[in-house]
Amino acid sequence: YHMVGKVTPNDQLSASEIPVLMGASRFKTVNELLKEKIDVINGGEPPFISNESMEWGNELEETILYKACSRLGYESIYLQTVHPEPYHHKTLPFACSLDGMVKGNDTEIMTDIAKGIICVNADTIKMSGIGIVEAKLTAHDVENASELPLYRGPLQLQMQMDCTGATWGAVCVLYKGTTL
Repeated sequence: YHMVGKVTPNDQLSASEIPVLMGASRFKTVNELLKEKIDVINGGEPPFISNESMEWGNELEETILYKACSRLGYESIYLQTVHPEPYHHKTLPFACSLDGMVKGNDTEIMTDIAKGIICVNADTIKMSGIGIVEAKLTAHDVENASELPLYRGPLQLQMQMDCTGATWGAVCVLYKGTTL
């Protein structure tokens, strides 16, 4: 098992907290996030939160990423899943940890429902330069791309891309353990 986990500093906002900051989380309020950060700045530790879905997400993270990258046309050797240090935004006080990073091969993809590939905000996406892949697992039914909740990865991925300078990215969601 190679995944590293959270490496971002607790006193700084992380990419996974962006949905909370923007009021798009169903798990935590902006005020709860603010209280956590104030507590950390005052020497406290953030509460450890885990549940079975989160544990399965961690257990299957690498598998989700390898399968998603395969569908996008990448062999496993192009996927980097070990990121022991946080990536910091150049000008804003944000940091992120990554599930995976892929060096683009300049191919162009388009929506392919049979493969579970949905291009958002474009008919095609050219995978040039560095790409970020974010793994998610949920017990919910499959959402279509226009209904993918902002807390399920889109905002987090955008901040990860901004922190790393990535030019493309993919939110890779495994629904109910059976549909990627």
